[in-house]
This record gives sequence, structure tokens and C-alpha cells, in this order.
Amino acid sequence: MAVEGIDPANPTGSAARIEFQRHQEALASALAEKAAQKVAATDKEAITKSDTEALKDRQESTGTLDLYV
Repeated sequence: MAVEGIDPANPTGSAARIEFQRHQEALASALAEKAAQKVAATDKEAITKSDTEALKDRQESTGTLDLYV
């Protein structure tokens, strides 16, 4: 999904256009924040899965258990 910008607000332009631009910038900021959160969650999930698989492999290959306290 793309967000297209409009020209910078013109001081002689209409109040409606300025208000539209404010809402558009707020929406773009909110979308960027949500996208960043999704990327962070995906990265965390991938790291956790990788760590869990590495632990399982290590336990199977050494025949020992790693205990976390």
C-alpha cells in the first residue's frame, strides 16, 4: 500500500487542503509505525524459532539438557 504526498501547504491555500495534509501525514506516520512493529515482531519470532531449533539440535547431538533458570 502506497501513500502519496501532496504539495506542501500553501499559506494562501484553503484550510481544507491544509487539514487534509495534516491527516495524510498522521496516517502515513501511523502506517509506518505499524509496519515497523510488524517487522520487529517477525524478526523476534524468527530469532526465537532459530534459537529454539539450535537448542534442540544441541541437546540431541550432545545428549544433554540445557536448563534455564
